Amino acid sequence: MKSRFPFVLLVAGALGMLGVIGCSDLSTAPEPSVATTIQFVTSDVRLGSLGERISLAARVLDQNGREIPGAAGSLVWTVADPAVATVSPSRELTAQGNGETVVRVRYVPSEGRPTP
Repeated sequence: MKSRFPFVLLVAGALGMLGVIGCSDLSTAPEPSVATTIQFVTSDVRLGSLGERISLAARVLDQNGREIPGAAGSLVWTVADPAVATVSPSRELTAQGNGETVVRVRYVPSEGRPTP
């Protein structure tokens, strides 16, 4: 019985070392985040009177569906019909007249190249 006990410990120790070696061999640099989605936090907005304002919000998500920290600051907001509403660089939508318009947002990273 004494001869089996050291053998079991030796096998467990060898497997543990293989695991450590395997982990170090498989480690790679983290995958860089690529912006793939803009998710509106504020959507289907209705302003009831001229001059009424609301702050818009959106999140930029990467290829894994995770939010890219700080990327929301690189969003550019526009409206299709500025006679109906305007949007400021600080994301504030203001009613200018009656009607409907579309608010568009695009991600322009610090390199200055818009994403598709």
